[in-house]
Amino acid sequence: MNGTSFTGPAAVTSWEGWAVTLEAPSPQKKHSFRSWSDGAARVHTVVAPATATAFTASFVKGRR
Repeated sequence: MNGTSFTGPAAVTSWEGWAVTLEAPSPQKKHSFRSWSDGAARVHTVVAPATATAFTASFVKGRR
């Protein structure tokens, strides 16, 4: 998130209206990026909403 790596699951606090760039690393050693829970691209920017929201990256076994 915004250039900082996290090992999930991780909770991060942001401010309403703040632009946050999410990036799921891919390929990894044994997995490849599949999708984000919001349907966006592997690297994308979201604007933090007023309420708590979860963004989840999904991966599949194998390299693409």
